[in-house]
Amino acid sequence: MFSKILITLAVIVVCMWVLANRAAGRSQLREIPNPAVERRKRLLLHAAFAFMLVMVIAAGVIIYLEVR
Repeated sequence: MFSKILITLAVIVVCMWVLANRAAGRSQLREIPNPAVERRKRLLLHAAFAFMLVMVIAAGVIIYLEVR
């Protein structure tokens, strides 16, 4: 049980670490943004955050049900 909690927390930390590294590694060149590409990136980013939120909530519910 405790190992499941640790694995879930580790996955969350790795996801946050990957997102932080991706944001920090952007080049300094000026790019002209394509509105369609930017919209798609924003949609994918929101979907990823929504999925992570659902997974955290599900893990919390499972932990609550196991402890109770």
